[in-house]
Amino acid sequence: MEPLHEPVYITVAFAQYGEAGKSDRGFDLKYSREENPTVRILEGELSTLECGRDALTFNSGMAAISCLYLSQLSAGKEVVLPMEAYGTTIQLAEELGKFGVRVKLAYPSAESLVEAIDEGTSLVLVETMTNPTLKVIDVPEVVKRAGEVGARVVVDNTFSPLVFRPLEVGA
Repeated sequence: MEPLHEPVYITVAFAQYGEAGKSDRGFDLKYSREENPTVRILEGELSTLECGRDALTFNSGMAAISCLYLSQLSAGKEVVLPMEAYGTTIQLAEELGKFGVRVKLAYPSAESLVEAIDEGTSLVLVETMTNPTLKVIDVPEVVKRAGEVGARVVVDNTFSPLVFRPLEVGA
């Protein structure tokens, strides 16, 4: 007998039994905060909606941004952000300056963002609509310029995940 819907796992710890004690990523199922079958179902659905290969979920947007920064930025790297990005996103990037990360803020238009991206840029973080002024960024233009210099583009797509799929334009 198969369930009609995936079960919800509300446990904080798991007993491990061979392969049954591993997630689809191959990680041991020990604690829910590290890996959880219910969360993996959500991540799989989000990945499908976004036309991606996989997805990660976080408890907050800033947890996701923090993970992004820590995985992509180090001394000598440069991040370009629109100056109207979420304030804490900018604030955290600027805090990384003490570790040698350079931050460039640009007016939130495709022209200004494209002009800010140069050979030293490693990461460009944009929002599909800036917060709080709701300016719309021309993501394909930003992606095109970033590709010319080998920079990654990450899109905070909070406001429009059903309307716009950043992966489809190369972000």
